[in-house]
Amino acid sequence: MSSSRSRGPLGTSQYNERREFDSLFKDFNEMMHLTVRGITYATEAATDLEEAEEQEEDLVEDYKLQLDDALKKYESKTENEKYFQNENYIEFRQKIWDVNHPDETMPPLDKEADDEIVMGRQKESLYCPITTLLLEEPVTRYFL
Repeated sequence: MSSSRSRGPLGTSQYNERREFDSLFKDFNEMMHLTVRGITYATEAATDLEEAEEQEEDLVEDYKLQLDDALKKYESKTENEKYFQNENYIEFRQKIWDVNHPDETMPPLDKEADDEIVMGRQKESLYCPITTLLLEEPVTRYFL
């Protein structure tokens, strides 16, 4: 009788079965909890993905509209507005003219322009005007 009192009202085999059942139930409960959490995360991820796809479609639509507007604006410009007012284009044309016509000034790009002042050709030299030697470290401005 003393052995039954120390083990409680249940026998040793029943006590071990109960502990094993409790352990299995805890494991099952933990697995159910993890499964529910996994399903919740998967559902949230799918929702976020759908929203991102909708936003992507909206961005693509906006890009196409803005591109079409920019192309229409560019195509509606005159040749003068497209090229002759662009400093990079003017500099590019000037350099090409200087290579092909070294001793001539470039005529104005805009035929309709009535500019009274005509800029002459610009010549860059790396030789010192006094000593006529090649400059070793040429600078345009020197500040102390």
